[in-house]
Amino acid sequence: MSILPTDCTLVTRVSNGDELAFRILFHRYRNKLYRFSLRYVKSSAVAEDIVQDTFLKIWEQRQSLQPQLNFEAYLFRISRNQIFNEFKKSTYQAAFEQFTLQNASDNQQTEWEVLANDYQEVLQKALEQLPPQRKQIFQLSRLEGLSHEEIAQQLNLSKNTIKVQINKALKSIRESLEMNSEVSVPVFLLLSKLLYAPATEIYF
Repeated sequence: MSILPTDCTLVTRVSNGDELAFRILFHRYRNKLYRFSLRYVKSSAVAEDIVQDTFLKIWEQRQSLQPQLNFEAYLFRISRNQIFNEFKKSTYQAAFEQFTLQNASDNQQTEWEVLANDYQEVLQKALEQLPPQRKQIFQLSRLEGLSHEEIAQQLNLSKNTIKVQINKALKSIRESLEMNSEVSVPVFLLLSKLLYAPATEIYF
């Protein structure tokens, strides 16, 4: 039976640029952080954004991480700051978005285009590894936004079959991405919004 690495060990590895250690920490705390954020922001999409932003800050500040400190407490402190910023931002969201659209530089647009292309390429490779029916069900659910009931009706399958197939697909893709050192942290965090569904929606 393998012994799971401690937070201290993982944080030490992350501070040295170990992306696999970063993904292990992400998987360890993602659901807990999501539930914490959701209690305050009351929006699944916003809670997911807070989780991504929190872990992105961890990665960006990795060289200054202190392994001997309580990583979980540090993680939630960053999350609380993100939630506070979300409350402040919401008042000015419309104006902020308009400003961003009007002032986006060509370089920023190019960076996002590259990131989006990488995202699509990584996702497509992961999908190609799934059995045909599982791939179709996943695409209808996560990419086209159909409910379990709508997919069941369209494919003439039971809702339970749809749930099982979606969660097998999610588990398979997540495991593949977490072990793939070629997937950059920004792309990994973008994919997390698609792959790490709220715990109440996952059936293992």
